[in-house]
Amino acid sequence: TISDWNAKAQAIQIEKQVPPIVGAREMAILHVAMFEAVNAIDRRYAPYQLDLPAEPGFSKEATAAAAAYAVLIALYPDQQPKLDAALASSLAGIADGEPKAKGIDLGKKAAAGILALRASDGANAPETYRPHTSAGVYVPTVVPVSSTAGTITPWVMTAGSQFRPPPPPALTSPTWTTDVNEIREPGSRTSTVRTAEQTDIGRFWFVVGPQAWNPVVRQVVASKNMELVDCARLFALVAMAGHDALIAVFDAKYTYNLWRPITAIRNADLSMNDVTPREASWLPLGDTPMHPEYPCAHCIISGA
Repeated sequence: TISDWNAKAQAIQIEKQVPPIVGAREMAILHVAMFEAVNAIDRRYAPYQLDLPAEPGFSKEATAAAAAYAVLIALYPDQQPKLDAALASSLAGIADGEPKAKGIDLGKKAAAGILALRASDGANAPETYRPHTSAGVYVPTVVPVSSTAGTITPWVMTAGSQFRPPPPPALTSPTWTTDVNEIREPGSRTSTVRTAEQTDIGRFWFVVGPQAWNPVVRQVVASKNMELVDCARLFALVAMAGHDALIAVFDAKYTYNLWRPITAIRNADLSMNDVTPREASWLPLGDTPMHPEYPCAHCIISGA
């Protein structure tokens, strides 16, 4: 039940091309609500935030499905026909009666509680990024993404800045020199040194956000044949860690505002580093994301 609703949510996010920071937040809301709901039935684990009334006889499957449906219908009201059908399918195999009815009611309460908890978490703060430039000098006018994400209220961290790393290496340092030149050669769109396998690896990492890690979690729970509450807990922990990791990453990215490789290589003459020569027309293998470079989001989120 937990994995099925995770896959349903992911399908909606992919169809709507939901940005990673938004998708991670929604997945955390979804899975924390499901965990709070099913865990309330026998209190196997400490709850995250909610104190929900429940009894051992409630249907956990009905509870989880109702919580997931209520979260997704609140986030995607335009998907109601599809979600109605998904809920009916989830509940079809559960015998009618008090355990099912009370489970559905409990799931709705859990969803409402977590949605209310996150209603004022700062995710809808207006974007205010200010390009670094001189008066009157043109800069590209595409607005960057997730510039306010670092200020979103985390799930478990004290703040987005809690684990902020030290600044990136100086542009004249050996580390910078090695990294820029390593990116320049195998990372170029027209590279003659990159192998076919390296190209496949590079393209693999074009996938971003929860769609990258959710299939892995579904495989884990399937291989371990996890019981429903443990499955709900694992998904909730992964979802909270993933969203908090993104919050931490974007806090640091917009604190340091470091060049992307395309900017660093095309403007290498400005770095006063003679061993990182400028390439005026350099392009990377994949399109450059619209946010600062440092630190590496893929690395940190994958690690979390």
